[in-house]
Amino acid sequence: MGHDADTGADGPAGGARAELELVGVGARVVVADGDGPRRAALLDELTQKMPERTSFVEAATVAQALELARDSRMVVIGGAVHGASASALARSLQRRYPELHVVDLAAPARRRH
Repeated sequence: MGHDADTGADGPAGGARAELELVGVGARVVVADGDGPRRAALLDELTQKMPERTSFVEAATVAQALELARDSRMVVIGGAVHGASASALARSLQRRYPELHVVDLAAPARRRH
């Protein structure tokens, strides 16, 4: 996770933080990661930072992520899932559900010029 220089708190990097603000109250978010402990830690962090009425579902495989994403507002990818890298899952989700917000926390930070 990135460090928030403004507040001194650890949390999602700037771009991911902006994406998290797009989730409406009562929205469903998929937390996708093939590593159970890492997924649990990410889920814990997200439940503390996102609106109280946000519901969360977990996905450990590509099939689970694709199925659950259909009725979700956002997918947060913490790392590779069983069957695909984080970046491959992000591309698949973006192709299948172009309106879906996909946050790939495993992606290298983008350079700003």
